[in-house]
Amino acid sequence: MSYSIVSKLEHDYLYIESTGSIRSVEEWKEYVNQLWDEMQRYDVTKLLLNEREIVIPKGDFAQFQIAETILEFSNRVRDWQVVIVQQDDHREDNESFLTYMYNRGFRYYFFYNLDEARQFMMKE
Repeated sequence: MSYSIVSKLEHDYLYIESTGSIRSVEEWKEYVNQLWDEMQRYDVTKLLLNEREIVIPKGDFAQFQIAETILEFSNRVRDWQVVIVQQDDHREDNESFLTYMYNRGFRYYFFYNLDEARQFMMKE
């Protein structure tokens, strides 16, 4: 495992910060399950996930596997508000993902600035 996550309660939402590198689809699935385990420790339904310092696999097959895992994970958090902060170079992929998730009734949001994401969380 070449990544780590740290979680804490901030106001009325869970803040998780991920760092490191995910080198395979298997590690990605492990990472998502670890996120879920952390989320279960708190009595909240809002998540701010800071992924600005984590690297995920690239390539069509990897992206397909990652998308499958996200949808499986998303079904567990259908009633959650999920705000994800990532590097700006993910913007184009995230727009497609947001449309897909919005059409299925999920509340996912992407930000590229942590302070803006925190301000959004405080308003919601």
